[in-house]
Parts: sequence; structure tokens; C-alpha cells
Amino acid sequence: MLFYLIGTTTPPSHRTPVDMVDKIPVETIARILQISSFQHDSTKITAETLMMLQDYMEILVREAVLRSIANKEEAEQEGLNRNMQHARLKHENEGMLLTHRDLERIAGLLLLDM
Repeated sequence: MLFYLIGTTTPPSHRTPVDMVDKIPVETIARILQISSFQHDSTKITAETLMMLQDYMEILVREAVLRSIANKEEAEQEGLNRNMQHARLKHENEGMLLTHRDLERIAGLLLLDM
């Protein structure tokens, strides 16, 4: 079974499997750090550190997706989903759809574990 990342403008039939998604660009990570973390313009970060953060972010995103999938499947098995029958049909026909709500359910424990 393949799982797809949502939130893109590409149609579901053209989405990339999670295993084939590119890493977050190093330039993006550097820019985020520069904007949100560094208080002085003279603060520098090495390329090696950026590559390490890139790997860490990939692990964080993959773990979030996997935990969201496991949590959603567990909820379906326990009957906690209000639209359980609809969710099963969707799961069987189109694959599993993860939303921001699925991520919100696991975010607290994920951040504590990381």
C-alpha cells in the first residue's frame, strides 16, 4: 500500500509516493534558521550542520506520517471514527488520506519523543 502526502496542487493520481519525496532543500532550512533563530546577521551555520538538519527533518516528517497512519488505523479498528464505513471504503478504493487533524493527534507525543 502506498501513502501519499497531501497539500499539493497535483491531482491524487499524479502524487508522489512518500518514499520518493525529495528532502527539504538546505537553502530553505538555512533561511528558516536565519529568519526565526538568529538574532545577529553575523551568525553563521556550517554546511555540515545544515545537512544534518536536513536529515533530521526528513526523519521527523516520515515519523509523523507513519504515526498518523498507525493512529488512524487504530482509531478505525476501535470504531472511534464517526464515518468508519465511509473511511474504510475510501481507504480500500483510494488509499489512506491524512489531514492536518491526523497530525494534530500525534504531534504532542512525537515532539516529546524527538
